Amino acid sequence: MPLPTQTEVEIPLLRVIESLGGEAMPRDVYGPVAKYFPQLTEEDLAARMDSGPRKWWNHVQWARQRLVEKQEIDGSVRGVWRITPLGRTRLGSVVPDNRVDKRPNNTSPSSLPASIVSESPAALIETAHRELRRALSAELLQVVMGCSPEFFERLVIDLLVKMGYGGTRSEGGERSVSPVTAVLTGSSRKTVSASASSTCRQNAGTRQTP
Repeated sequence: MPLPTQTEVEIPLLRVIESLGGEAMPRDVYGPVAKYFPQLTEEDLAARMDSGPRKWWNHVQWARQRLVEKQEIDGSVRGVWRITPLGRTRLGSVVPDNRVDKRPNNTSPSSLPASIVSESPAALIETAHRELRRALSAELLQVVMGCSPEFFERLVIDLLVKMGYGGTRSEGGERSVSPVTAVLTGSSRKTVSASASSTCRQNAGTRQTP
């Protein structure tokens, strides 16, 4: 069963932290947040990444990181997840208990938030577009972070080739001792990009979740 998106996890995570007194240890939130998604099986919750940690824990941690970036969770204290006033404000603006808003389609403008009514159609479209791009970026990052270092290396090589720095896909697999050496010896751009991809692969092997 696919895990819910990080965006879908955000509100349940805020609710769980708030229900625990406004702050909690990470280990105390994984289970309660999972209860908001009854489609998740025991196997889903027990599945582990190649590097060892449970995929669900890692997924919730990345959702928490997004909330820290939005200033809805205070990330100043390591090992403590604390909801901020901004996070509480967001909780107050959503439908309780994570239910979908069932308002009829003919809801009058007067019943909508003033910030939405006052925006022009162009501004609303632009806002929706930004939110979609942000959600897509987060989901794409989630997929990449869950892949193997070998996949990450291939991804970097393909990206460099598409950007015009690596020649062809097969040529991108060649390695060089370092980008500096390649430049000093007059080597082609493809060896530079291959060396950079090798460095990215090494970095990928040491990445840690927040």
